[in-house]
Amino acid sequence: MLVNASGSLLLGILTGLSIYHGLGSHMLAVIGVGLCGGYTTWSTASWETVHLVHTGHRRDAVIYTVGGLVVCLAAAAAGIGLMAAT
Repeated sequence: MLVNASGSLLLGILTGLSIYHGLGSHMLAVIGVGLCGGYTTWSTASWETVHLVHTGHRRDAVIYTVGGLVVCLAAAAAGIGLMAAT
């Protein structure tokens, strides 16, 4: 979760740089998809969720998935907010 949250923060910062400071959309796409996509572990998180469901831990799977999404969306929003404030 820490890797995904930090990757989401970085992507939020890059998005904020694009929105507020003129980082080009092509650069945002290359860095965002290339760097953040390679860094984060969403495929692992997905596998862990499926594994929890298959082993009968459906409640834990929902908590893990929703919690991860909330944390990562908050991190991305914080990154955008940081760039808006500078």
